[in-house]
Amino acid sequence: MTNCSEWLTDFNDKLKKGTNDLSGRNYRFLQIRRLIKMAEKVDEYSTSCRDCFFFKNDLSHIVSNPENFRDNLTSGNTAYEKTFGLIFRHLKKTHKLYPKSYFASVYSLLGMLFGILAGLLIAYMIFFIQEENSDILKTGVLLGWVIGLVVGQIFGKKRDNEMKKQDRQL
Repeated sequence: MTNCSEWLTDFNDKLKKGTNDLSGRNYRFLQIRRLIKMAEKVDEYSTSCRDCFFFKNDLSHIVSNPENFRDNLTSGNTAYEKTFGLIFRHLKKTHKLYPKSYFASVYSLLGMLFGILAGLLIAYMIFFIQEENSDILKTGVLLGWVIGLVVGQIFGKKRDNEMKKQDRQL
């Protein structure tokens, strides 16, 4: 964020005033850090993206309403959550921005699934070659799961670091 626009400065000031008395738990629950990052990206893309231009108005409305940042939230604020989700999906789909550790999570899940399948397949082949009854199927599934998890984490972290270097992380 090299050049901070007047709108973004005003947004950050209003957000600080609204979240000043917010507890740490609710600060994380409302994802205020991600909201700030999303506002920076919306401001950056607003000159070239029509949707981002209109999202600036929605974000201004969010920080103008003090009900969005109450400390004693018993239920979620649906307007805040809807707008937050809409902007988040737009940034992810249109501008290819991803949350922190997104690829590590996705690749880990895929690695575990493929690892379990590969481990089960290999263990099943060994089970029929071997004459004695053993726990080879359980071992194969467990080993496949662990190896898939580790490989998925490695490749996911690598991809997340690429996104961070390209400044495409929320």
